[in-house]
Amino acid sequence: MKKWVLAVALLSLAISMGCRNIVAVSQVKVVVSNPGNLSVLYVTQVVQFTATVTGTSNTGVTWSLSGAGCTGSGSGTLSSSGLYTAPPAPAPNPGQVCITATSQADSTRSDSAQVTVKDITVVITPNPENVGKGLTQQFTAVVIPDDAPQTVTWSIPPASCIGGPCGSIDMSTGIYSAAGASPGATLSVQAAVPTTLDPSGFSTASVTVVSSRLVGSSTYAFRFSGFDTSGAAIVRVGSFVVGADGKTISSGVEDELTSGGPQLGRTIINTSSASLNSNNQGTITLNSTGTGGPESNTYTMVLDANGDIQIIDSDGPGQSGSGVIEPFTGKFKDNTSLSGPFVFGFTGVDSTGKRVGYVGLANMDGLVDGKITSGLLDTNDDGTAGSASDLTGSYSMANGIGTMSLTSPTLGKTFNFNLYGVSGQLKANDPATLYAISTDANPGVSGTVVFQAPDKNNYNNATLKGTSVVSLTGADSTGANVSLTIVTTDGAGGLSGNFDQNNGGIIVDVGGPLSNPPTAPFSAGYTYSATGSGRYTFKLLGNPNSNPVVAPVPFVLYASGATKGFLLECNLPSCNNQDTSVMTGTMVPQSAPPKQNGIFSASNIPGQYAAATTSSGTKLVDPIAANLLLTWVNTETCTKQCVDGFQYDAGNPPPGETVTGAYTLQSVGYGTFTLTAPSAESYVIYAIDITHILAMDVDKTNANASIIFAQQ
Repeated sequence: MKKWVLAVALLSLAISMGCRNIVAVSQVKVVVSNPGNLSVLYVTQVVQFTATVTGTSNTGVTWSLSGAGCTGSGSGTLSSSGLYTAPPAPAPNPGQVCITATSQADSTRSDSAQVTVKDITVVITPNPENVGKGLTQQFTAVVIPDDAPQTVTWSIPPASCIGGPCGSIDMSTGIYSAAGASPGATLSVQAAVPTTLDPSGFSTASVTVVSSRLVGSSTYAFRFSGFDTSGAAIVRVGSFVVGADGKTISSGVEDELTSGGPQLGRTIINTSSASLNSNNQGTITLNSTGTGGPESNTYTMVLDANGDIQIIDSDGPGQSGSGVIEPFTGKFKDNTSLSGPFVFGFTGVDSTGKRVGYVGLANMDGLVDGKITSGLLDTNDDGTAGSASDLTGSYSMANGIGTMSLTSPTLGKTFNFNLYGVSGQLKANDPATLYAISTDANPGVSGTVVFQAPDKNNYNNATLKGTSVVSLTGADSTGANVSLTIVTTDGAGGLSGNFDQNNGGIIVDVGGPLSNPPTAPFSAGYTYSATGSGRYTFKLLGNPNSNPVVAPVPFVLYASGATKGFLLECNLPSCNNQDTSVMTGTMVPQSAPPKQNGIFSASNIPGQYAAATTSSGTKLVDPIAANLLLTWVNTETCTKQCVDGFQYDAGNPPPGETVTGAYTLQSVGYGTFTLTAPSAESYVIYAIDITHILAMDVDKTNANASIIFAQQ
């Protein structure tokens, strides 16, 4: 019986095994790709897609196309070999198209590549622009998507010319000439791709022909710092009025600090003048009289599209320095125009030539008597620090010119300044800004005073949440100490980011564009903490990737708004910092392109830039000014991203030296300038936004590097 049962069981098992449907698991895999891994295509673009088939000897595929968001009918055409041709303009809406390859060996195996087809758009910079009569202006155009042919034809649509003649534009280079044009004439310059590519692929920029890029019968404020032929520090701050012709300077006043002490209220006389050339550069000479006798100072200047001016000293070898000139656009009529908290950042030297920095806050009452209450101040004089929370004082303001006096019983000192209004109002989105210069014989400092925007969090840790660019300048026995940082604050006291630093020729790169192999950004151990009224302690620099680890450097930050303000290296006992570089600087919010999901790319920043040294850490810094043209093309000797222009310094005033090179820009907003002329030089660049860039020399042979600010 047992043998019979076993036989029946074995027979049943055999029958069941014979009837089972055994399905083999397919090993076929399909991967679709295209050269460059393009995800955005322009209308009429032709792209060869390829399919890689593994797991079978039959590598053939069948191609298919679907559109309208990858469902329904196709958009464009797809050949049997995977050659896709995007449809002509207008692009489908929605523009998503799927290119699918299905295995001929196993029809259940396929892969798809999704691309978006877009109409071609053109972006012109600068736009709008004022061009001086008889001068020229370089316009640039970027064609989007980036892979589209970067070739446009320039023209001036006849109907756009009002009040002409309107000048001319080179149809291939985009150089506009206002020769023969009438001041006051308005026009448009147009850049267009071939109509066979996209009839709607064009854009225009507005142009106004003016007598001068300096606005006639207008007031300008200026600030300059540098060194004389003996190496002693010089600071000048003031304002002047441009004549109706936009060239002569009819009047003005300036304060000057030298090793001999302050010379206040010097009169700028009407023999002063400005001369502007093509490429938005020129010179300005300010002649003045005062207690020190007559004086004449000439500066080389470069202008951006908004009329902001950067200057360097051009009185000859042995003297150096840099500064800014800005149109006076603020409302600084009287004491009531200064009301509320103002923060400031000042830098200079003491009587021994050592570097000094101040940061602080002054609460102005906005009343006729002009009182300052509940102020804060941090100082650093060659590593000797002071801090006070008992700052009081007074201020005055009349028609853009005023004074500020700050007294601290804790520090046992009174600090006196003259003020010159620049721009803005008592608003968060347009903060009142003033230039300041010390009127004390020692130390001599100058800088900027800015209205502190109201904050719903009352300036606690939550206020600082976002990404900013930090620029720092200092000096020690080895030379200048400068750095650029992209820092993200998390709103809870934590910092992260990357930076580059040049300390007397020693280069530190933490997660930055030069790190090869890539190094980790900073994060662990980097913190910030609110101490009240917009004052924060901040940790930056150091080197978490070195062995041994270099601890971060403590700073004090006075915030003028969310994620922006003035920084000073902290040498208080609580900071446990032995460094004497006295680094000072600013933190400004980084604004990435919103249309690209907050991601930068090399095609974001082409255009014409006015660039100049922001401040000199030492007397050995060679300040430069430059007109730079950044272009983005598909084929060029400098690969894709090109730098051209002219550079000026004390030894090379206008017309200057030719600049050539290439640039890179990564998605987080940092990159490089690699120049081949006037000499081989390497810079890191940190983008504030797509029209404002900071640059720093990272050549190890340069022990006296500086920060350069470039703006369209």
